[in-house]
Amino acid sequence: MVVASDLMEKDFLRIEKDSVLSQAIGKMVSSKKPAALVFDNNAFAGLVSIKILARKTISNPSETKIGSLAESMPVLKETMPIEKIADLLFSSDARVLPVVKNSAVIGVVSLVSVAKAIASMPEIKKIPLSKIVRNAVVLTETDSVGRAIALMKETNSLSAAVVDKNSRLIGVVSLEEIVKKFLLLQKEKYRASKYSSGGTSGSINPEKDSMASTLARNEMSENFVSIGPNETVLRAASLMASSNASEIIAEENSRVLGIVSAKNILPLLQSLKPAKNIQIAKMPVVDEIDKAELIGFIDKVYDKIARIVPGEFSLHVHFKSHEKGGARKKHTVHLKLVTPKKTIVSKAVDWKLLIAVKNAADSLERETIGFVKRK
Repeated sequence: MVVASDLMEKDFLRIEKDSVLSQAIGKMVSSKKPAALVFDNNAFAGLVSIKILARKTISNPSETKIGSLAESMPVLKETMPIEKIADLLFSSDARVLPVVKNSAVIGVVSLVSVAKAIASMPEIKKIPLSKIVRNAVVLTETDSVGRAIALMKETNSLSAAVVDKNSRLIGVVSLEEIVKKFLLLQKEKYRASKYSSGGTSGSINPEKDSMASTLARNEMSENFVSIGPNETVLRAASLMASSNASEIIAEENSRVLGIVSAKNILPLLQSLKPAKNIQIAKMPVVDEIDKAELIGFIDKVYDKIARIVPGEFSLHVHFKSHEKGGARKKHTVHLKLVTPKKTIVSKAVDWKLLIAVKNAADSLERETIGFVKRK
């Protein structure tokens, strides 16, 4: 089983929360790191990336403290399995997540490294690229930088393809590079110019004016990584890892087919999980919120048992409600775990349905652990 310590990189960018944004950007640019971990002394205080900064309203990078822009992120333990790491990376939309030991950050796990590890699995590495290609942001030669940023933000993309009048791919625009240049660094240049001349800003918004008048093609890179339609998921992940990019363009004969992102590789891991064998009988009529909570809890019980019991098994849940007069009902919950070698049962009764399920689950777990230890 692949865990966080197998994927961890000890080289990460550390920034104190009282540092100003302009300093942080300088460090991110010079280190070529996609994100920085923000600290309050030795305590992890959040994460900041160019993608995060693109969502913020920033008036003065030389005075804005990085701590006010950092976003809280989940932390990983060394023993956390890759399945859980993939879930956290996907839900947090982060490029890296910190690994913590004894409350101290000891490294980071990157989105690209997890994507490559998943893509290298025998059941996944030969999956065709078409399974993870999504629509790309496509710009024409006349589109502005401002339009490029708007479209990339709208689609949660980090890059956009630029095509000529014949719809042939001629370059790629990076959201991170544009944000650094137009939303952050140009503000600094404008402020320096304003103060040196003694002028005032009034209603002038220099970076917006510049973005509206600058063509995206003038900011594109002609040296970009792309992949053909007949390649595999593993090939895509390998290209991302070698180029330190979390997205690459899929193209054929200079025609844009779409975009491939490391994030879209993560859900492939779910396809390896066998279907859960859970049988539920006579569930009482409850509202949708309570039903969702019950189903979610039973699902977690199954996952917990799966970590205890090797091999195949099935979990059977049987409900029975007893009318005791008035509107209240007493609930009996029977749980039965069926394995090839033994059937384990538990039972609990309570006026509250969820408590009855939890008590029955606790009893079943204790019996199961005892059975496994006695084997």
